[in-house]
Amino acid sequence: MTAPQERSTGPGLVIFWILMGLAAACVFAVAWLELKVATVQSELEGMTVERDLTDVALRSVQTQLRQRSLIAEGMINDLGHELRARDPLARLSVQLLAGDENGNLLAVTITDPATRRGLFYSKQMPANPPGDDYMIWAEKADAVPVAIASFHAPTKGAIRQPFTLPDGTAERFLVTVQPHGDHPTSPGTTVLRAANP
Repeated sequence: MTAPQERSTGPGLVIFWILMGLAAACVFAVAWLELKVATVQSELEGMTVERDLTDVALRSVQTQLRQRSLIAEGMINDLGHELRARDPLARLSVQLLAGDENGNLLAVTITDPATRRGLFYSKQMPANPPGDDYMIWAEKADAVPVAIASFHAPTKGAIRQPFTLPDGTAERFLVTVQPHGDHPTSPGTTVLRAANP
């Protein structure tokens, strides 16, 4: 019978165990790295899916905004047409009156054919001659002018004189000087006439 052999405890054994420890550490490190790579890949895949979903949602919102913008644009256009149809300013007629070709005396008439009402305005109307009044006339082509309003200007200044048209239309206006209290059937001395007949 042989005696049991003693285990060697020399430097070779120490190196063996060091190498075994290093090998185990390497295996552990590789497993840990593989786990981390798998985790990062999973996170990247999740981010890609999330980004794709975000892109789809963004495109959907952009499409909805474009559709709403087109609807709003159509509504604005429709409202604009409706307002133009209802707006009384759209039907008003404006005519400039001038005293001479140099524009030394200017006035304007604004008329609404639908109501037959109008307004004469001059910012610097001269005082009328003593014993006279100013008379506003409405003219049509090939027709006798019709006196529509008279006013008195005791001093130079702004005049606002409303008037009513006999039949709702007038092609031209003129302003004359007439004797005070007169009911003329034909124009006297013309001081203002249409500058844009």
